[in-house]
Amino acid sequence: MDFKKYVRRRRGYALASVVALIFLKTILLGVAVSHLNFYSRVMEMYYRRFQARNALESMANLAFKWLLEEVGSESRPRARAIIALEYLTDFDLLRIFASAGIDGSEVKIYDLDYAAEKVKRPVDRHRIFPPSFPGGYMIRATVEKQGLAPLMLESVYAVTFNTMPDGSIIEILDEKPVYSRELFLR
Repeated sequence: MDFKKYVRRRRGYALASVVALIFLKTILLGVAVSHLNFYSRVMEMYYRRFQARNALESMANLAFKWLLEEVGSESRPRARAIIALEYLTDFDLLRIFASAGIDGSEVKIYDLDYAAEKVKRPVDRHRIFPPSFPGGYMIRATVEKQGLAPLMLESVYAVTFNTMPDGSIIEILDEKPVYSRELFLR
């Protein structure tokens, strides 16, 4: 056997195997990079959702503090539409407070102490109007983050009426919500 032919053949195999290894590593590196890209986008979406959730909670807390101050000042906030209008046709008529942020977020407080008989019949009460809740308020906060469906947080709080020994009635807003839900709007 010729030693030079043997060495050339082995070099050819080595060169071919090095080329194959480089090709294989390139493919694996491309797959790894694409997985890293995918997971970084997923983590970015989770981070955006975390930011949206924090924005919702802070807005709802500010609205709750406003409501707590209003109820504590012994002037129970009431929607003018409950008293003034004969029929309710839109849920926004029950709004007593609204605030909007720069980023498209908003928070609204609704008075749920309305008579179900005042709702005009062509309106689907069960879809648009939440159930009547005497002494109750609903805080609805919505926020939009880029790349996410709008997120909404609804919380219903109750007011308890306590009779004092002197006969006066004190209204106290409960700290914990009676009902709460978080949902995507789309």
